[in-house]
Amino acid sequence: MGLFGSKFELTGQQTKKLNSLLPETLKKEDFTKKDFESLAGKMQTRIYDLENFINRAEKNLKKIKEEGSVKIAQKIKIFNCELHDAKPLGMVDVGGIHKFSGSTTGDRFAGGLVGYALEMAIDDVWTKSSKQEEAVNNVKLKLIQKTLSIYPDVNMLFNFDVDFREMGSTGSVFIYMRATAAIGKNSLTDVAKKELEKEIKEPVLDIQKLKLEKEFCEKNKPLLPTKKQQIEEKLGS
Repeated sequence: MGLFGSKFELTGQQTKKLNSLLPETLKKEDFTKKDFESLAGKMQTRIYDLENFINRAEKNLKKIKEEGSVKIAQKIKIFNCELHDAKPLGMVDVGGIHKFSGSTTGDRFAGGLVGYALEMAIDDVWTKSSKQEEAVNNVKLKLIQKTLSIYPDVNMLFNFDVDFREMGSTGSVFIYMRATAAIGKNSLTDVAKKELEKEIKEPVLDIQKLKLEKEFCEKNKPLLPTKKQQIEEKLGS
């Protein structure tokens, strides 16, 4: 190895050793003195960049999973009858307080809305209808998503029931829903789950690669020579 002012040469073995400690973005065929002076800083910058890449990728993956969860929820069959041709998993319930534009009464809800809620499909959750219908479907979606979080294999709900209780006369209503989670024949949820698995496969692999590179950089950063005197010590002769 010869040292010439601001330039120096590494042996082929030393260059190979140094490159083995670096991520692809920092590898070179020839290294100068300036490279060594900034190498640790560049490695740390790469670690910071990888942290940002991982955070963005994980946020995107979370969004994909949330959207996929809604799609699966839309395919779950809901029945207000007793269990039939299905395996019960357990009871799930959820409640929520919703404010409507004006005061309401329990009788008004007990009229046509309850029967309508029992029959209305979950894929109408964003329908631009009345505040009551929107509130019912929002609570129904929460019920299904809660059920999925507890019983990931669920594809049917039986004994579905909903109650309404007016909170004073302000127009706020407490909506309470409950149902029995079950597993039965429902090809729609099977398709939705496979589509979600396919959609998240690549993002999951990308995150794994980014995390492995970050671990690699963090492990090897202390092994990098930053001074002339450390070259033979850390890279060999």
